Amino acid sequence: MFSFQCEWVGALEGQERSGLELGHMTFSGPGGACTTRGESRRAMMMGPSLAALLGAVEGLLTTRQGGGHFTAVASSFEVFFQRVRHGALELRGQGHVVGPVDAAELHAALVSGLEEFLPRGGQELAEDAGRGDLLHVLPRFQRLELAGRRSRR
Repeated sequence: MFSFQCEWVGALEGQERSGLELGHMTFSGPGGACTTRGESRRAMMMGPSLAALLGAVEGLLTTRQGGGHFTAVASSFEVFFQRVRHGALELRGQGHVVGPVDAAELHAALVSGLEEFLPRGGQELAEDAGRGDLLHVLPRFQRLELAGRRSRR
């Protein structure tokens, strides 16, 4: 099973978070995990990084591209996607293969992880530069139709 999780660096009680605040991403699959967690130098600006990730994956899922990659904003973290067979994608990061993942499963994992991380679809973020691109790309990504199936939203 493939999963995606995000978390903020440090606790913040009672204040709005900025989309420019630092956080971590974790991709988990049959081959293990690819994460920035536990490595403070790899923490990324979450709003712009999530927008870049969704844009990269959307391009891969909606075209015939053979592969693609995502580079986090203000971090050295990178994830590579490569088509391998029958709609499956190989996800690589930190020097190893996280695993093959079906396009629909990747989409569902990203949507689920983002709904857990940002339950109000990014509206909970402060109105700043880190929020705008994410609010633009997130609803479009959630509505993607893959293999004749529509996402939950």
